[in-house]
Amino acid sequence: MPVILAENAELQIEEGRWRLYDSNNPDSMSAMFEVNRGSGILSYSATFGEKHGLPGTRLAMHYIKSVVVGFDQKTNRWRLGLYVAYEDDQKPQWSELVHWPTGQNREYADAAQRAGRILAEYVMCPLKLFGVTKTPSAARATITGPVVSHRRIDVEPSEVKSRAQQVQLPKQIPGMWLGVTNKGLTARLSKDATSSKGGEVAPAFQICEVDVDRHVLRLTPATGLLGAFFGGASGRNLKFDEVRNCEFRHLMQQSSRMQKSEEDGLMVEILTHQDIWEVYVTTANEAILIARTLHSRDGGMSRQRVQDVAGGAKIGEQYDAAVGYYRQHEEDQRQFEASRDWAYSVAVTFAGAMNCRMVETEVGDDISALNLEKGY
Repeated sequence: MPVILAENAELQIEEGRWRLYDSNNPDSMSAMFEVNRGSGILSYSATFGEKHGLPGTRLAMHYIKSVVVGFDQKTNRWRLGLYVAYEDDQKPQWSELVHWPTGQNREYADAAQRAGRILAEYVMCPLKLFGVTKTPSAARATITGPVVSHRRIDVEPSEVKSRAQQVQLPKQIPGMWLGVTNKGLTARLSKDATSSKGGEVAPAFQICEVDVDRHVLRLTPATGLLGAFFGGASGRNLKFDEVRNCEFRHLMQQSSRMQKSEEDGLMVEILTHQDIWEVYVTTANEAILIARTLHSRDGGMSRQRVQDVAGGAKIGEQYDAAVGYYRQHEEDQRQFEASRDWAYSVAVTFAGAMNCRMVETEVGDDISALNLEKGY
């Protein structure tokens, strides 16, 4: 569970919950301020609300126009707070949630930006930065690790075979095909699917064949036989008894880029959520990547839905916005499931045909593995 220390406060972030505790009262079991991802509500104590200019003890998320974090030159400290507006035509009001000790400390900069980024994702609103030109350059390149630990599930061969029998083949998505052939099972990838772009990893083999008669897994690179003859990448033949397991790996990442807001000139963080599914054949000495699919989703889609429906739009406008949103969401979900299911089908059918275990691993969550691409 990540814990972020601030001045007189402690932040705890765990499984979709962002909680702020009073470090001067360590015996207290209740958070001063709490946000649960997807709840639509901010909860806080009456004392905290009164001190920070928030009404009552609860506030709907659609009143939050942005999460704001930055270095305040006047107080010489990093601050994290909210821009709150209760009417559409009202100028947002600043409400500080927490601040750090004085000084341009790199540790404080990292902590403030990380806490703000996660809070903005949970509240489904933009993250805005002020005083960014004063941020230490090293802090602007911060990369945070997974918020949740690595998960692993081992599936025994008998269960793998049962699951494999439920997979309907052939299965195809753009640039990738999986089906039954004379020799057993074959997965074919296009050249684009096996080419590395932007430094990303990619499978080195264009054709993967499970020969159930000879108990061999054949891996053929994109260069083919002629390319291999002239010095290209060579293929691989693995006997079934060399294979320890097939791993179905799910990675959840977010990339972040900054752009200036036309509304108030502050820097706004644009988040993109990316799901990556990879299939590895694991031997005693190595893990060989044989398939990789991915799906990207802009965080602005969910924020727009909240603004359209909860932001006071007219009934007709709400209906049109809702229909458009659900159509877009339906297509996005279809693409998500197609990418996930194809990679899973490769893992489970290959493991079933080779009579080996399948290992399901998961790294990260909705706020994991942030890859910052700052534009300032």
